Amino acid sequence: MKAKKGNNVKFVARRMDKLISRSPSATIKYYNSVFRGLINYYGGSERLSDLYGFLATLKRSAALTISHFYKKKSAK
Repeated sequence: MKAKKGNNVKFVARRMDKLISRSPSATIKYYNSVFRGLINYYGGSERLSDLYGFLATLKRSAALTISHFYKKKSAK
């Protein structure tokens, strides 16, 4: 999601509500397929550093989704 604070716009990780009812292993499989698809699609790009930043945001989103499954308040 985009988070706007003043003139700054940055991307923030959020949990995926449609995956909360799934088991954590199914959630990880879903996110792994998304990672592989993005890496395969953008693999030939010259600016992979932007992609790695986006993948880090997706990784945090996965952690938030799994932590919500276990009823935790943070991704740690």
